[in-house]
Amino acid sequence: MTFVVMGFNDTTACREGWYALERDGRNGVACRWTQYPDAVIEFTTESALSEIVLFVCGAPECMNVNAQVVEVCDEQSREILCSAEVCGDLWQVCNVRLSRTLVAGRHRLVLHLSGDVYVPDRWLGNGDCRQMGIRIGGVRAN
Repeated sequence: MTFVVMGFNDTTACREGWYALERDGRNGVACRWTQYPDAVIEFTTESALSEIVLFVCGAPECMNVNAQVVEVCDEQSREILCSAEVCGDLWQVCNVRLSRTLVAGRHRLVLHLSGDVYVPDRWLGNGDCRQMGIRIGGVRAN
């Protein structure tokens, strides 16, 4: 089992497509926003990989989006290994089984978000023009 915890070991795992570490002001959860539409995460597993568990939070309430879909893809082949529905502006645990088991070793996976992008300035008028996907607090690879 492999863990990536934002604010602990995220700097070695979060590759392309991530914004800097933040804290959710409502509850203090350390998290990183994915850049829209893709973010790459890299980690090593000592045993076969058949499931990904995401600690995730979706679009802010102001967007009135019921759910967003995140696909987990193999970076090299772009094969979709699994997908999860992230429901609204609340922290949740998404357990997603991969469509096939991956051998133990080094993995580079893409978190691909389909649907609306969150640009804070559009909703808040605050000058923050980042194109944000979803917030990730942690990832567990089983």
